[in-house]
Order: sequence, then C-alpha cells, then structure tokens
Amino acid sequence: MAEIEPETKTAPNKETRTKEKPALKSKFAKRAAKSGSTLFGVNRWLLLATVLTVVASLGVYSWSEYLSPADEVGASNVKTIEFERPELKQYFRMPPRLSGSMLYAIVSADYEKLDAADQRDYLRKLLQAGPSKGYNKVSLVNTKGKDVGFASADRIDTGNK
Repeated sequence: MAEIEPETKTAPNKETRTKEKPALKSKFAKRAAKSGSTLFGVNRWLLLATVLTVVASLGVYSWSEYLSPADEVGASNVKTIEFERPELKQYFRMPPRLSGSMLYAIVSADYEKLDAADQRDYLRKLLQAGPSKGYNKVSLVNTKGKDVGFASADRIDTGNK
C-alpha cells in the first residue's frame, strides 16, 4: 500500500508569497492631500495671494481718488494773454496761454525761418515782458508740437542748434 506522507507545514517560498502592498501615492498627491484644499477646491496660498492683490488694488485706487491732493493746474487755471506790442505777437499762431508761471505759445512757420540769434533775441524779449504779465518761463512749440524754444532766467534754448 502506498504510504501517505504526513503533511508538514513549511513556510511558502518567497517567490510564491504574495504580499498585498498598499497603493503608494505620488509625491504630488501626498502634497496636495497634506496642504489640503480650501474654499472651492483652490489652494489656500493661491487664494490668499488673490485676496491680497485685490485688497492692495482697492487701496491704491482709493488713495489716488480720495486721499491724494488735487492737481493745482487745470483747465480753469489757464489764462489767455494778449500782448500790446506787435513785435511780441508777430510769430504767434494763436494767443499764448499762461499756466502757473509758464507762458505756452504755438508759433508760426515764420518763427522757424529765423536764425538762432534772432530766435534767442525774440525769446529774450518775451521773457522780459513776463514780470508784468505774471510768468517767468517761456515755452514755444510749432504747429506739429515740436519744441522750438524755451526761455527762463537760467537759460535760453532754441530749436536751431
């Protein structure tokens, strides 16, 4: 008869053993779980940065609109000046305007045809008429908006170099 071998309990081979390992989460998933989502599923640092940006923007807006001093120079403070002497007004395209202590004028093409010495002489005459009219600086531009002359107590510049 065949002999029956007693069953012996032996430890299963390492290869035959199957361990069930828990599913490993990726680093990103762990980090996201650790930091936690807050309101509306948005990262709390992103939400904080957004709120701070909105608060800073509102602060700058309210400061610029309500707390900063108003500009002193406006359209209501600009005055038109009339010169009596014809040699002073001969090159003006339109009546010059006074804003603060500066005289602004648009000159005709005839002024640009003058040489540098004559332009300096004309600027000097305009500057000398200034104290009686309430200005101490002169700025001249041509019809294209290019600066063609400036005069102050310190210097006289012309468009011609």
